[in-house]
Amino acid sequence: MISEIYVLRDGTERIYARRIEDGSPVEDIMVPGNVTACSTLFRSRPSTMLERPYHLGQNGMVYFFVFYESFSLVLGAKKDCDMGTVRKKAISLGTSIAKGFGELLRVWNGDIGEIAEIDVLVSRYLRFDLTLPDPATQDVIISLVNETLENHQVAYVGIFDAKARMISGNVPANHMKRIAREITTGTVKPSADIVPTTIKVRGYLVQLLKVRSMTVAVAGYKESGRLGAVQAIGELAHALNDTLSK
Repeated sequence: MISEIYVLRDGTERIYARRIEDGSPVEDIMVPGNVTACSTLFRSRPSTMLERPYHLGQNGMVYFFVFYESFSLVLGAKKDCDMGTVRKKAISLGTSIAKGFGELLRVWNGDIGEIAEIDVLVSRYLRFDLTLPDPATQDVIISLVNETLENHQVAYVGIFDAKARMISGNVPANHMKRIAREITTGTVKPSADIVPTTIKVRGYLVQLLKVRSMTVAVAGYKESGRLGAVQAIGELAHALNDTLSK
Protein backbone atom coordinates (compact mmCIF):
# COMPACT_ATOMS: atom_id res chain seq x y z
CA MET A 1 0.00 0.00 0.00
CA ILE A 2 1.28 3.46 -0.91
CA SER A 3 1.59 5.56 2.23
CA GLU A 4 3.35 8.75 1.10
CA ILE A 5 2.96 10.96 -2.00
CA TYR A 6 5.07 14.03 -2.78
CA VAL A 7 5.31 16.35 -5.77
CA LEU A 8 8.40 18.57 -5.61
CA ARG A 9 9.56 21.41 -7.83
CA ASP A 10 13.29 21.50 -8.57
CA GLY A 11 13.60 18.40 -6.41
CA THR A 12 13.04 20.18 -3.07
CA GLU A 13 10.17 22.73 -3.10
CA ARG A 14 6.95 21.15 -1.84
CA ILE A 15 4.03 21.42 -4.24
CA TYR A 16 1.94 18.54 -2.98
CA ALA A 17 2.35 16.26 0.06
CA ARG A 18 0.08 13.58 1.50
CA ARG A 19 0.55 10.74 3.96
CA ILE A 20 -1.96 7.90 4.21
CA GLU A 21 -2.91 6.80 7.72
CA ASP A 22 -5.58 4.14 8.37
CA GLY A 23 -6.73 4.44 4.77
CA SER A 24 -7.28 8.21 4.90
CA PRO A 25 -5.08 11.03 3.55
CA VAL A 26 -3.37 13.41 5.97
CA GLU A 27 -2.88 16.81 4.35
CA ASP A 28 -0.44 19.67 4.79
CA ILE A 29 2.50 17.57 5.98
CA MET A 30 6.17 18.37 5.76
CA VAL A 31 8.33 16.53 3.25
CA PRO A 32 10.82 14.34 5.17
CA GLY A 33 14.41 15.47 4.95
CA ASN A 34 15.56 12.13 3.55
CA VAL A 35 13.10 12.49 0.64
CA THR A 36 14.31 15.96 -0.35
CA ALA A 37 17.94 14.91 0.11
CA CYS A 38 17.53 11.85 -2.13
CA SER A 39 15.57 13.84 -4.70
CA THR A 40 18.32 16.46 -4.83
CA LEU A 41 20.99 13.76 -5.10
CA PHE A 42 19.27 12.02 -8.00
CA ARG A 43 18.67 15.32 -9.83
CA SER A 44 22.31 16.31 -9.48
CA ARG A 45 23.56 13.14 -11.15
CA PRO A 46 24.25 13.43 -14.89
CA SER A 47 23.19 9.80 -15.28
CA THR A 48 19.66 10.37 -13.94
CA MET A 49 17.14 10.14 -16.78
CA LEU A 50 13.78 11.88 -16.97
CA GLU A 51 10.59 9.78 -16.78
CA ARG A 52 12.49 6.76 -15.51
CA PRO A 53 11.75 5.38 -12.00
CA TYR A 54 14.44 5.06 -9.36
CA HIS A 55 14.00 3.58 -5.91
CA LEU A 56 15.74 3.59 -2.55
CA GLY A 57 15.01 1.65 0.64
CA GLN A 58 15.18 3.51 3.95
CA ASN A 59 13.87 2.75 7.44
CA GLY A 60 11.47 0.02 6.39
CA MET A 61 10.17 2.07 3.44
CA VAL A 62 10.80 2.03 -0.29
CA TYR A 63 10.70 5.39 -2.08
CA PHE A 64 10.12 5.59 -5.84
CA PHE A 65 11.36 8.73 -7.59
CA VAL A 66 10.36 9.79 -11.10
CA PHE A 67 11.78 13.03 -12.51
CA TYR A 68 10.31 15.41 -15.07
CA GLU A 69 11.48 18.74 -16.43
CA SER A 70 9.48 20.87 -14.00
CA PHE A 71 8.92 18.57 -11.01
CA SER A 72 9.71 15.31 -9.24
CA LEU A 73 7.19 12.70 -8.07
CA VAL A 74 7.93 10.55 -5.01
CA LEU A 75 5.82 7.62 -3.81
CA GLY A 76 6.61 5.90 -0.53
CA ALA A 77 5.46 2.38 0.38
CA LYS A 78 6.27 -0.28 2.97
CA LYS A 79 9.27 -2.43 2.06
CA ASP A 80 7.07 -5.51 1.55
CA CYS A 81 4.95 -3.77 -1.10
CA ASP A 82 4.42 -5.07 -4.62
CA MET A 83 7.26 -3.04 -6.13
CA GLY A 84 6.17 -3.66 -9.70
CA THR A 85 2.73 -2.20 -9.03
CA VAL A 86 4.06 0.86 -7.19
CA ARG A 87 6.59 1.46 -9.96
CA LYS A 88 3.83 1.40 -12.58
CA LYS A 89 1.69 3.77 -10.52
CA ALA A 90 4.61 6.19 -10.14
CA ILE A 91 5.24 6.30 -13.89
CA SER A 92 1.57 6.55 -14.81
CA LEU A 93 0.74 9.22 -12.21
CA GLY A 94 3.87 11.23 -12.98
CA THR A 95 3.13 11.21 -16.70
CA SER A 96 -0.43 12.40 -16.09
CA ILE A 97 0.75 15.23 -13.83
CA ALA A 98 3.32 16.23 -16.46
CA LYS A 99 0.68 16.34 -19.21
CA GLY A 100 -1.87 18.22 -17.13
CA PHE A 101 0.29 20.49 -15.01
CA GLY A 102 3.86 20.36 -16.31
CA GLU A 103 3.93 23.83 -17.87
CA LEU A 104 2.00 25.35 -14.97
CA LEU A 105 4.42 23.92 -12.41
CA ARG A 106 7.37 25.34 -14.36
CA VAL A 107 6.10 28.91 -13.77
CA TRP A 108 4.06 28.32 -10.61
CA ASN A 109 4.03 31.30 -8.21
CA GLY A 110 2.75 29.49 -5.13
CA ASP A 111 -1.00 29.90 -5.68
CA ILE A 112 -2.47 26.67 -4.23
CA GLY A 113 -5.73 27.19 -6.10
CA GLU A 114 -3.94 26.74 -9.42
CA ILE A 115 -2.86 23.20 -8.55
CA ALA A 116 -5.84 21.99 -6.51
CA GLU A 117 -6.79 19.56 -9.26
CA ILE A 118 -3.57 17.61 -8.61
CA ASP A 119 -5.28 16.18 -5.53
CA VAL A 120 -8.16 14.93 -7.68
CA LEU A 121 -5.72 13.31 -10.07
CA VAL A 122 -3.73 11.66 -7.28
CA SER A 123 -6.89 10.30 -5.66
CA ARG A 124 -8.04 8.77 -8.94
CA TYR A 125 -4.74 7.04 -9.65
CA LEU A 126 -4.19 5.76 -6.12
CA ARG A 127 -7.79 4.93 -5.26
CA PHE A 128 -6.95 1.26 -4.63
CA ASP A 129 -4.60 2.40 -1.91
CA LEU A 130 -6.84 5.02 -0.36
CA THR A 131 -10.47 3.92 -0.50
CA LEU A 132 -12.56 1.85 -2.89
CA PRO A 133 -11.80 1.09 -6.56
CA ASP A 134 -12.77 3.65 -9.18
CA PRO A 135 -16.20 3.15 -10.78
CA ALA A 136 -14.84 1.56 -13.97
CA THR A 137 -12.87 -1.04 -12.01
CA GLN A 138 -15.84 -1.71 -9.76
CA ASP A 139 -17.90 -2.48 -12.88
CA VAL A 140 -15.29 -5.03 -13.98
CA ILE A 141 -15.23 -6.60 -10.51
CA ILE A 142 -19.03 -6.90 -10.52
CA SER A 143 -18.84 -8.63 -13.91
CA LEU A 144 -16.18 -11.05 -12.63
CA VAL A 145 -18.34 -11.99 -9.65
CA ASN A 146 -21.41 -12.50 -11.84
CA GLU A 147 -19.47 -14.66 -14.30
CA THR A 148 -18.17 -16.82 -11.46
CA LEU A 149 -21.68 -17.35 -10.11
CA GLU A 150 -22.95 -18.23 -13.59
CA ASN A 151 -20.10 -20.60 -14.50
CA HIS A 152 -19.63 -22.46 -11.21
CA GLN A 153 -21.96 -24.33 -8.88
CA VAL A 154 -21.11 -22.37 -5.74
CA ALA A 155 -23.24 -20.95 -2.94
CA TYR A 156 -21.72 -17.47 -2.92
CA VAL A 157 -18.87 -15.27 -4.07
CA GLY A 158 -17.52 -12.03 -2.62
CA ILE A 159 -14.63 -9.63 -3.26
CA PHE A 160 -13.57 -7.48 -0.30
CA ASP A 161 -11.27 -4.48 0.05
CA ALA A 162 -8.50 -4.17 2.66
CA LYS A 163 -10.98 -2.95 5.28
CA ALA A 164 -13.19 -6.02 4.75
CA ARG A 165 -15.88 -4.05 2.92
CA MET A 166 -17.54 -6.14 0.22
CA ILE A 167 -17.09 -4.48 -3.17
CA SER A 168 -19.30 -7.01 -4.94
CA GLY A 169 -20.85 -10.38 -4.15
CA ASN A 170 -23.73 -12.29 -2.62
CA VAL A 171 -22.18 -13.28 0.71
CA PRO A 172 -24.95 -13.73 3.32
CA ALA A 173 -25.07 -11.12 6.05
CA ASN A 174 -24.68 -13.73 8.79
CA HIS A 175 -21.38 -14.90 7.21
CA MET A 176 -19.85 -11.45 6.82
CA LYS A 177 -18.58 -10.95 10.37
CA ARG A 178 -16.48 -14.12 10.38
CA ILE A 179 -15.02 -13.44 6.93
CA ALA A 180 -14.27 -9.82 7.86
CA ARG A 181 -12.42 -10.99 10.97
CA GLU A 182 -10.21 -13.29 8.90
CA ILE A 183 -9.38 -10.42 6.54
CA THR A 184 -8.67 -7.75 9.15
CA THR A 185 -6.57 -9.99 11.42
CA GLY A 186 -4.24 -10.89 8.56
CA THR A 187 -5.04 -14.60 8.64
CA VAL A 188 -5.33 -14.74 4.84
CA LYS A 189 -1.87 -14.67 3.28
CA PRO A 190 -0.95 -14.21 -0.40
CA SER A 191 -0.19 -17.56 -2.04
CA ALA A 192 2.03 -17.90 -5.07
CA ASP A 193 0.54 -21.34 -5.70
CA ILE A 194 -3.08 -20.10 -5.50
CA VAL A 195 -3.77 -22.31 -2.50
CA PRO A 196 -6.73 -20.80 -0.63
CA THR A 197 -7.25 -20.58 3.10
CA THR A 198 -10.28 -22.61 4.18
CA ILE A 199 -12.55 -21.59 7.05
CA LYS A 200 -15.88 -23.03 8.17
CA VAL A 201 -18.79 -20.63 8.54
CA ARG A 202 -22.18 -21.95 9.63
CA GLY A 203 -21.49 -25.32 8.06
CA TYR A 204 -20.09 -23.93 4.78
CA LEU A 205 -16.47 -24.39 3.73
CA VAL A 206 -15.38 -20.93 2.63
CA GLN A 207 -12.26 -20.47 0.48
CA LEU A 208 -10.28 -17.24 0.89
CA LEU A 209 -7.52 -15.86 -1.32
CA LYS A 210 -5.68 -12.55 -1.05
CA VAL A 211 -5.15 -10.70 -4.34
CA ARG A 212 -3.02 -7.60 -3.78
CA SER A 213 -5.00 -5.48 -1.28
CA MET A 214 -8.24 -7.38 -1.87
CA THR A 215 -9.58 -10.71 -0.64
CA VAL A 216 -11.74 -13.13 -2.61
CA ALA A 217 -14.21 -15.43 -0.82
CA VAL A 218 -16.01 -18.39 -2.42
CA ALA A 219 -18.17 -20.98 -0.68
CA GLY A 220 -19.48 -24.19 -2.17
CA TYR A 221 -22.79 -25.75 -1.20
CA LYS A 222 -22.75 -27.81 1.97
CA GLU A 223 -23.26 -31.08 0.08
CA SER A 224 -20.72 -30.40 -2.66
CA GLY A 225 -17.44 -30.27 -0.74
CA ARG A 226 -14.71 -27.75 -1.54
CA LEU A 227 -13.29 -28.74 -4.95
CA GLY A 228 -15.74 -26.67 -6.97
CA ALA A 229 -15.14 -23.61 -4.79
CA VAL A 230 -11.36 -24.07 -5.04
CA GLN A 231 -11.53 -24.12 -8.83
CA ALA A 232 -13.83 -21.10 -8.89
CA ILE A 233 -11.71 -19.00 -6.55
CA GLY A 234 -8.53 -19.83 -8.48
CA GLU A 235 -10.03 -18.61 -11.77
CA LEU A 236 -11.54 -15.52 -10.14
CA ALA A 237 -8.28 -14.62 -8.38
CA HIS A 238 -6.34 -14.81 -11.65
CA ALA A 239 -8.92 -12.63 -13.42
CA LEU A 240 -8.95 -10.09 -10.57
CA ASN A 241 -5.17 -9.88 -10.53
CA ASP A 242 -5.17 -9.23 -14.29
CA THR A 243 -7.74 -6.46 -13.77
CA LEU A 244 -5.72 -4.75 -11.04
CA SER A 245 -2.54 -4.95 -13.12
CA LYS A 246 -3.92 -2.83 -15.95
